[in-house]
Amino acid sequence: MGERKKRIGGTGMKWYAIGKTLTPLDRAPESGAAVVLLNSDELAHETALPGLEAVLHHTPSARDAHVCKAEVRSNCLSGTLALPRGRRDGTRLCCGYLVTKDRVVLVDDGEMAEPYLKHIVKEKRLIENSVGRFLYDFFELLIARDLHRLEEIEDRATALEERVLAGELEEFSTPMSELRKETMAWYRYYSQLDDVACELRENENGYFSDEECRLFRLFAERVIRLREESQLLREYCTQIQSLFQSEIDIRQNRIMQILTIVTTIFLPLTLLVYFLSPLRWRNFVLLVVSLLFYGWGEPVYIVIMFLSIIIDYTHGLLVEKFRSDDKKARWFVAQSVIFNLALLGFFKYWDFIAANLSLIPGIDLPQLGIPLPIGISFYTFQALGYTIDVYRGDTCAEKNFFQYALFVSFFPQLVAGPIERSSHLLQQLATPHKFNSEEAKSGLLLMLWGFFLKIVLADRIAIFVDWVYGDYHTFGGWYLIVATALFAIQIYCDFAGYSIIAMGAAQILGIRLMENFQSPYLAVSVADFWRRWHISLTSWFRDYLYIPLGGSRCSKWRKYRNKMIVFLVSGLWHGAKISFVVWGGLNGLYQIIGEILQPLRDKLVKLFHLNRNSIGHKAVHIIVTFVLIDFTWIFFRANSFSEALTILSQIIHIHNPWILFDGSLYNCGLNSKNFCFMLLCILLLFVTDYLKQKKICIREIIARQDAWCQVLIIAFSVVFLLIFGIYGTSYDASKFIYFQF
Repeated sequence: MGERKKRIGGTGMKWYAIGKTLTPLDRAPESGAAVVLLNSDELAHETALPGLEAVLHHTPSARDAHVCKAEVRSNCLSGTLALPRGRRDGTRLCCGYLVTKDRVVLVDDGEMAEPYLKHIVKEKRLIENSVGRFLYDFFELLIARDLHRLEEIEDRATALEERVLAGELEEFSTPMSELRKETMAWYRYYSQLDDVACELRENENGYFSDEECRLFRLFAERVIRLREESQLLREYCTQIQSLFQSEIDIRQNRIMQILTIVTTIFLPLTLLVYFLSPLRWRNFVLLVVSLLFYGWGEPVYIVIMFLSIIIDYTHGLLVEKFRSDDKKARWFVAQSVIFNLALLGFFKYWDFIAANLSLIPGIDLPQLGIPLPIGISFYTFQALGYTIDVYRGDTCAEKNFFQYALFVSFFPQLVAGPIERSSHLLQQLATPHKFNSEEAKSGLLLMLWGFFLKIVLADRIAIFVDWVYGDYHTFGGWYLIVATALFAIQIYCDFAGYSIIAMGAAQILGIRLMENFQSPYLAVSVADFWRRWHISLTSWFRDYLYIPLGGSRCSKWRKYRNKMIVFLVSGLWHGAKISFVVWGGLNGLYQIIGEILQPLRDKLVKLFHLNRNSIGHKAVHIIVTFVLIDFTWIFFRANSFSEALTILSQIIHIHNPWILFDGSLYNCGLNSKNFCFMLLCILLLFVTDYLKQKKICIREIIARQDAWCQVLIIAFSVVFLLIFGIYGTSYDASKFIYFQF
């Protein structure tokens, strides 16, 4: 027996005699009722045990115990037990069992069955020489504390509900998802355990007395009550989730209200006041309008933005004044950089830093929970770039304070970019613009296309993505693959939609903003993707970080280091989460590997006489690039790094691919009509991007049409948005994703 313990790492086989009480034995009894406890390895090596010679092979292994079940055979009852709770290492408590007239076999690899056996022995429970009475006591102990465990889950749910009612909506999804998973596990467990109780009380083999069957009926009734309690908990969690969603909708509706006001009231009034004002007052009107727009939700944020404006305006003048003294000029640039990064770091990263430093003994930094001022990441980088441009001589320091303030606060691109350069936008703001009908029509069409991307496509996709990612533990591989692919489209439409709306609004005012996206999902490499995606940020990092680090004019390995630094910083710019840093690091790693493998790819192209300009060759590269980028989006979309890893593990375990065709995808927030409509809109998006890449501009085609035709197109677009956007049957008013950065 000692050799067996050493071999299997277990406790060794244990026997118990069933008499008036349960009694531990040193070896198998020669006669009488008994219980034997062994593990899966011992079960596999045993060919026969006393009293079990003909039925031992029917005993399930603990390794096969994934659910609770019972199976009646001609001369035994066998099954498995799997508890919803687990050990500290995360593994589930489970065992296999077999019951005959005078024997009970329990196969346990962990810590499930033995504690109950010890408890029965310790309490000297009367089991009256009966296998049935022993089983009743065993199963009663199995559920003895379950009501208390359900109460603990209810307490956690109540705490979450109180947080939602108090407006504390941060860090909700993960604990809520865990609660939903737990309640579902308990409900499933009791439903299965009820089936086991039914088999026991039916007593098809005639092993149990009438009194024992009555006890099993009482046990079944307790299980049913526990199942009902777990069902109520499930419904309670659903109600809390609905309450949370209602609160989110309220907040999101505020964003959409602002958007609606901008489009229906704010922008028309701005245009009216702007173009009716004298030329010399127009920029001042725009500044006032921009400040009103930014301060609509939280007026206090205007103070923060103005602090940044004053610092960078004065430092721009100082840098230009001391241009001849490089040391002083550098010092003023450094001051501007330190202030802006400190401002951004405090609001964006303080809680993250405080939480991690507080893990060190002796350090206790408070987490302030200050909301992130909207658009701070964008206007801070824009202001930073201005000071550096003045130092480099790329632009002159702006003398007019109000002009510079307008440059930073220009309302169309204030909250989510694009991040404009002073040499581009300041020059346009220097001259007030007159109304141009052609520019206005072109800008309006741009805005309509942006709204299509946002409220028709991105928000419709968000319903499906949020549904699957919100319960990622439940959904298998193909659901998550589809959701991740759709998220790639969602974030593109969401961010590009806002950028295009901003470009359109600015164009109506006579100002051209830089293009932020150029058909990114038609890129043939990751490097090509980043030349097309969030161009204003990518070019900012290139000019103000990558090149100062040495760019590509250095050794190969330093160049790789520079690229990795840029993308890691880019990930950190998006938020204080490890998952964002991993997202950025993966994009940097892709490009480094791509450059390393470039000579090999060139050789393969030459060896196999491949035509890089062929449609097939480009299509393969586009698909591969999309897959690589889509993989990184998992870390961007997940709430945490650990959640991203869990999602990846779920994806790896790919299940039935027929869900792509059997209509299962229609049960994830979107019905069949809306899902198919979404796919049609995605096709329209890619066709438009393809035409754009071929230098075919649909707006220019519309501009060449008769006036009545243009009016009809604009009217149709507005009606389309009203039907399939805001008032669409499955509309969900999600806020712009990039408002949070």
